[in-house]
Amino acid sequence: MPTIFYSTGPMENDFALANRSGVVAVKALNNNPIFPAFVTVNIYRLDGTKTLIFSLPLTVNPVSSNFVFPNQVNNAFQFEVELVVQTAGAINDVLLSVFGITQVNNLNPSHRVLHSELTITTILP
Repeated sequence: MPTIFYSTGPMENDFALANRSGVVAVKALNNNPIFPAFVTVNIYRLDGTKTLIFSLPLTVNPVSSNFVFPNQVNNAFQFEVELVVQTAGAINDVLLSVFGITQVNNLNPSHRVLHSELTITTILP
């Protein structure tokens, strides 16, 4: 089963509390009609040292979606979201997106990363 690592790259989190993302919404969509997808969401604080601050595995059933709303980025002025995808189906069947949500529950446009904007950092056969 191939494994693909995606990254948002480093993201700056605004010092102003009203503009800062406190929550990151991660959405995974599996368009494969037969095989489930397994997605691990890892969030790293990058404030000087890359430190894992959140990790959660998700199972995404065939032709369905799943999401997670980790709130660990509130105190991270720089962070990265890494998404690790495994599936027995076509890897292009699994689509991902990341959205920041501010302290007042608005979407943060500076933390919106669509599937086509994610960087593939590693592919394991």
